[in-house]
Amino acid sequence: MNEELKKIRKQRTRWIDAINKGSASDFVSVLAEDVVWFPSLHNALNGKEQIQTWLEKPFAEFKYEYSVSEVRIRIAGDWAVEQATFSTRAWTNSGKAMPIHEGMYTILWRKNSKDEWLIERYIDHSADFEKEG
Repeated sequence: MNEELKKIRKQRTRWIDAINKGSASDFVSVLAEDVVWFPSLHNALNGKEQIQTWLEKPFAEFKYEYSVSEVRIRIAGDWAVEQATFSTRAWTNSGKAMPIHEGMYTILWRKNSKDEWLIERYIDHSADFEKEG
C-alpha cells in the first residue's frame, strides 16, 4: 500500500473512532475548515462548527457502532475520492437499540499544506436521489 493510502486510512480510522466514542470535537478534527456535509435526509451542513454543533445532540443521546467496508479510493495529486459501504448501529443511553442505518458514502479528501488528508466533502447516498427527466 502506498504512503498516501496509509495516511488516508489513518484519518478514516480517526473519524470512525470519533463516531464510536461519541466525540464531536474529534470528529471535526479530520474535516477541512470549508467542509460541506450531505447527511441522509437533512440539509447540507457547511463548515466544521456547524457540523460539530449538529453532532453534539445525537452523540450525547446515543452510543454508536459505526463501521465501513468495501472501501475504494482513487488518489489524484492532493485530492482523493473514497467510496465505501457503511453500517451504523445505535443505542439510546438506556440501552434501547435503534434501527440499523446502512448505505454508501462518497468522501472527497484533500491534502493540506501540513501534508494531512482532510475530508472536504461527504455525501451519504442512503437517502433517495431525485431522478431527472
